[in-house]
Amino acid sequence: MRPAAPAFLVALALALGAGCGVESGKKGTEGDRAGGVPAVGAAEFYRDYSTLKGAERFKKYSGGVRVSGTVKQTVDLGAEEGTQLMLVVGGPGHIAVKFRDGGAAVTKLKIQPGEPVTLLCQIGGKPDAILFLADCVLQ
Repeated sequence: MRPAAPAFLVALALALGAGCGVESGKKGTEGDRAGGVPAVGAAEFYRDYSTLKGAERFKKYSGGVRVSGTVKQTVDLGAEEGTQLMLVVGGPGHIAVKFRDGGAAVTKLKIQPGEPVTLLCQIGGKPDAILFLADCVLQ
């Protein structure tokens, strides 16, 4: 008599593997992975982040933010830092945006001051009047 364990293990592995796959016909995108990330306008985000403290900031924005706003300035910081954007916040200060791809998409699309953008980013901090966003991708 052959032991049933190997057949059982094969069936279990197949069943578990089926549950771990990507849903048929769907492609993953940055936007798909950002489902629980707050989506907010640049000015509102700047004000909100500025009023939150420590644990509140972490709780609300630990997964990042999807921010929409108007480009204030495009800055080329050379090969190491790449192209970055500054977003309008409707008052003193601004949001500085550093891209995952070094700003290659910004350069390719020729994004200029006054144009609207939507970005998915991680929070870099706000030591003063500048709120830093990092690891951003254009949406």
